[in-house]
Amino acid sequence: MKNFLTVLLLTSTILFSQEQIPITINDYGLIFIKVKVNDESGTFLLDTGGGAHVLSNNFFKKIKGETDETGFYTGFRHNGERIDTKVYTANSISVGSLNQIEPKIGMYPPLDQYGIDGILSLMIFKNT
Repeated sequence: MKNFLTVLLLTSTILFSQEQIPITINDYGLIFIKVKVNDESGTFLLDTGGGAHVLSNNFFKKIKGETDETGFYTGFRHNGERIDTKVYTANSISVGSLNQIEPKIGMYPPLDQYGIDGILSLMIFKNT
């Protein structure tokens, strides 16, 4: 019985363990997180209201050869500004052990001037 309880205790801690993913919150309250796109690492803004993953031009150049153009997207910023971008399919986006296969991504050059590699939407958590 003692062995059974020991095994039960050990397996329950494994089954109910949670992964901790480090985040950084800047002075403006923006949340930044380490992300990998096609095995290329970057620091992304976590956008809790966004519906699409968006990469800066500089970051996109690193993975462009590993993406397929799959369409076009029109969206609007919080101030009403219209954004038109091509849509690409990447191999994967991952945060810690969470991995999204063949995610749709866009590219938005103005992110380069803010030093942001990309914007990660909550879509990565859609099927968790």
